Amino acid sequence: MKERVEGTIVLDGLLEGRLVGDTFTAADLRRWAERAAEKHLHFSVEVDGGTFSILGLRTAVASDDVGMDPARVIAAELEDLLADMPLEVRSSALSTLRSTEYRKGEEIQTLYVLVPGGGLDVRQRSVQADTAAPAEPLTGKQKVRIALVGLAVAVAIFLVSSVFVDYRAMLSRAAESFTPLSAADIAVDTGPFAGSFTVAKKELSRDPKALVLTLKRTDSYPRTDEDLQKRFDQAKDIRSHMLVESLARGCVRCECFDKEGKFLYSAIVRIGELRSKEKLEAAVALPAEGPRVAKVVLTY
Repeated sequence: MKERVEGTIVLDGLLEGRLVGDTFTAADLRRWAERAAEKHLHFSVEVDGGTFSILGLRTAVASDDVGMDPARVIAAELEDLLADMPLEVRSSALSTLRSTEYRKGEEIQTLYVLVPGGGLDVRQRSVQADTAAPAEPLTGKQKVRIALVGLAVAVAIFLVSSVFVDYRAMLSRAAESFTPLSAADIAVDTGPFAGSFTVAKKELSRDPKALVLTLKRTDSYPRTDEDLQKRFDQAKDIRSHMLVESLARGCVRCECFDKEGKFLYSAIVRIGELRSKEKLEAAVALPAEGPRVAKVVLTY
């Protein structure tokens, strides 16, 4: 039996469907897989003619590397993918994707199922299991020995790579890590949703692992199906239709950029409660390491 190491998580199963038209392609699938890999979620994308398969690679990764709640992180990435898909693609897709998180004496088994219309249903259960403790940490002498060897290798690499690598930019990013992050340093652009809701307040969570946005609907925010249908009928181009569809789904994509304007990643937040509430709080996850988020753009 393959060892079930405590503190790890494994992906398995697949999500499959067919590509329709050219608004969503194999390249979009592979870009999504690359973004997921940055969060230690590894998928293989296979395309054969007009059909595609996204397979969860059975590679054990540390649960902490994925996040405090790995199943939620996986679900968010899948919702991100589904939000990219046109309705015709989502409607044809099927999912047997699942994850298994190993904790001491138990497995957390999570199934990610697509419901009619392309929505995501997350089903989870905990079962008892024989698990193995992670490897013992290195001794002090082993650490010192590895550190000395690593230092020697690092010096050699630095001398060779200094000709090609911009270490000044790297030092600038390192300096950022010693400066407390502030919500005021992150600009928020409501983009096409500016007429539907505003950002009344922005603040960091206590961690701080998320930017918490307080969204306030405007008088023009569609609160009923009739309002949505009216907006849809009045839409004159594809962007307007996509905006209405996003409001109907109650989901908004948050694209995050660094201070140089480079795209980092995207996240999905739910805004459906604005149909019944004047305000709601939406949390946009922030990276624990790497370039800081300097701007969040809301889009469909």
